[in-house]
Amino acid sequence: MQKILMVGLVSAVVLAGCGKGKEEAKKGAEQIEAACKSDKKDEASKLGAELYGKNEVFKKAVDGAAQTWNVADVSKFNYCGVAFVEVKTRIDNS
Repeated sequence: MQKILMVGLVSAVVLAGCGKGKEEAKKGAEQIEAACKSDKKDEASKLGAELYGKNEVFKKAVDGAAQTWNVADVSKFNYCGVAFVEVKTRIDNS
């Protein structure tokens, strides 16, 4: 009985963390988009790089979009370009 309870608790924590990662990725994408709309491309790149390093959902979305758009060096990903639309779609679909 204790093992079942423990597995249930661990599963709940893991699933809660997954949702949090997606929400953090969405909020970060909104901040990046706002920076782009304000013509702050450097700030958007900085925000993107920070989020890429700490959020697995965002990282997977950027990696996938970079592959689609043939961006070999993800550090040069244009967060204010058309490829970012794919990043947001990948986050929504994760």
